[in-house]
Amino acid sequence: MTRTTTPKKSSGTTTTRRKRTVKSRIVPVESVTKYTKPTEIEKVTETPTEQKPSLVRPEKPNLTYVDYVEDAKVRWQIHSYEVNEAWQDVRKFYQWSSPQVVKAFNWSKNQVQQLSTSINNMSKTDEVETKTPTE
Repeated sequence: MTRTTTPKKSSGTTTTRRKRTVKSRIVPVESVTKYTKPTEIEKVTETPTEQKPSLVRPEKPNLTYVDYVEDAKVRWQIHSYEVNEAWQDVRKFYQWSSPQVVKAFNWSKNQVQQLSTSINNMSKTDEVETKTPTE
């Protein structure tokens, strides 16, 4: 199918007509074949499921009471060691950081004092300048 359009004519010049063609859309066509796949019978087997542990109590436990006590003692020693190491780290951090914190505090305090005195001095000079002699 072809379409023709007429362009707008400009004044003074003549133009020739252009022919435009509209492209047709490609429509996919499904082809159906009459092919039957031979059926294969698959053998169905059950997959083994996980065996749940038996809920029956064993006759003799693997660990004795003495083993549990020894394990608790060892774990307590490990805990004590780790806590002591943590406290030593905290002490070292405190000893390192306390001079820095004191220095920063003193510097901030001095800066605030200097700022407050400069503001007070400025306000006093403004008061003096605003007063006029009465003569």
